Amino acid sequence: MVRALRRGWAVVTTDYTGPRHAVAAGVLAARFVLDGIRAALVFEPAGFGATTPIGLWGYSMGAQATLCAAEQHPTYAPELNIVGAAAGGIPVDPTTSTRTFDDVYDGSILSGIPLGACIGISREYPDVDLHGALTPAGQAMVASAAEMSAEQLLLSFPFLHWSDYLTVPGVLEIPGLRAAFEANRLGQASPTTTMYLYHAVRDQNLPVADADRFVETYRRQGVDVTYRRLRFGEHVLVALTGVPSALRFLSARFGTAEQTRPERR
Repeated sequence: MVRALRRGWAVVTTDYTGPRHAVAAGVLAARFVLDGIRAALVFEPAGFGATTPIGLWGYSMGAQATLCAAEQHPTYAPELNIVGAAAGGIPVDPTTSTRTFDDVYDGSILSGIPLGACIGISREYPDVDLHGALTPAGQAMVASAAEMSAEQLLLSFPFLHWSDYLTVPGVLEIPGLRAAFEANRLGQASPTTTMYLYHAVRDQNLPVADADRFVETYRRQGVDVTYRRLRFGEHVLVALTGVPSALRFLSARFGTAEQTRPERR
């Protein structure tokens, strides 16, 4: 964000999970993102206009919000002049990303984030019976995690083994959960703006093969998409190393110089 501001860009950050912290509810997140941009455009002191060029950018769950916003833009907010969207660490579809929930992989250091996704999406989709599928220990765990931030979830629930907390065979057997995730799966609509996507080849939770297939889906739909598979680093590190190329992409889409303002010492 600081590097974007140094370029003289206005930056809008949206609390895209909403008042109920509905993490992973991508359709909802898209509308918060687009409505947040609308609000910024009509903020008179900022001096924006209807043709102000807009870029979207997000990583991981922010990538879901960004991509869902790009997909809904043509129908929900067609008046917005979105000239490009960048997204990395792409959570394409939790129902097919086996590393997210399978017992074979659930010892991930990042396992607090999928926990937050289950809690968040259950708040927006009442058919998800999360508590009914949990043991008493699982219910206590969810209660303790209910108001945590992403950072707190990461620190509090690494190497989580779901089988210790469920009364059903697996996470995706929680009543209503698979359908809720599928309703928010990326790729169900086609963005009309130019896209830049990037993903770590060694991402420990979100397999790069899922991102590869997702990009091919966009290309078959006729989406103008550039895709980079980053071979150095994993999910957390690529959140940092992917920044320069995303900024270059947005700078090119805005038609602005890539030079930044001098850093303050």
